[in-house]
Amino acid sequence: MTETLIKEYKSIKKIRTGSADFKDLAKTCVCLANAQGGEIYIGFEDKTHLPPPDQSVSEEEINETGKKLRGLAFSVSIFHSQVLKHSNGGEYFVITVQSSLKSTATTSDGKIYIRSGEECSPVRSEDIHRIAAEKQAFQWELVVHPTLALNDLNPDEVKQFVNDIRSSDKVKNFIKEKSDIEILEHYNLSDNNNPTNLGILWLGYPRQRARLAYPITVQYIVYDHLDKKVRKETWADYLFNPKQLLLDIESKATELKYFHEFPDGLFRKRVRHYSDKVIRELLVNAFAHHNFTISSDISIEVYPDRLEISNPGGLPLGINKNNILHQKHRRNPHFINIFHDLG
Repeated sequence: MTETLIKEYKSIKKIRTGSADFKDLAKTCVCLANAQGGEIYIGFEDKTHLPPPDQSVSEEEINETGKKLRGLAFSVSIFHSQVLKHSNGGEYFVITVQSSLKSTATTSDGKIYIRSGEECSPVRSEDIHRIAAEKQAFQWELVVHPTLALNDLNPDEVKQFVNDIRSSDKVKNFIKEKSDIEILEHYNLSDNNNPTNLGILWLGYPRQRARLAYPITVQYIVYDHLDKKVRKETWADYLFNPKQLLLDIESKATELKYFHEFPDGLFRKRVRHYSDKVIRELLVNAFAHHNFTISSDISIEVYPDRLEISNPGGLPLGINKNNILHQKHRRNPHFINIFHDLG
């Protein structure tokens, strides 16, 4: 077993060797709560990544661990499993930490930590406002609109979405077998028959998307050799859901389809300036990592010698220019999940 952004493995010694280790465990809980939440597997040794075969854990020990962690980690929702048994016979348990969506999690001594890849990093004082903004960006997808019902959304968009999901080879059969409403709930597009922000973005009418704070808007600008604008396209009328918007940009961004011709025997071979797969990947990332709490456009700028795509806002907390190639952070995980499952 390996650690990930949402999984940690800790030795049973963490709950048996004193208060210092408990404080370290509380710090891990705060890290997970300020990110996407996660699970801490208690009873796994670092060297083997397995629980010792003869290891036993009592229910009293588990309850006491939960009680202590709640006293050491503030604004953190924690719950734990019962005693679990590994295939090798060793016992362990799992602490589940939910994402703290509306408040900032801290340790009992007032310190704030954030998950950065597989590590916990302290939050600097100048980043406190950013961490609040990041939480709202993460929560944006799940905000429910109680004044709207699913029936108020565009039925053609709903039908198209569920058909696309059922025809996708990225989606497991048990999801495809769900009812239409169950599929929408699975992808967090609705909650108790009310659409979420994510649901309106994908399934709403243009007038409904226009009321979101804030949907995706895009500018496409082409420059000549003197850096003068020679063409501009904008997508700010909210006509399209994210998939339709992506396809429309690809169809109208003709400069991104330019190619060179090279001799190839009796024929000539065309080589695009930019691979269509690379362009698709860049656009998908621009959409998926968009900060929906900022009113600004995704900008696509095409120069004679380069292409620049920019998103409003800064990098997520824990990500910087030195670790961006190695760390992972999903700003909009449910949005990304939909793009993935639609292929």
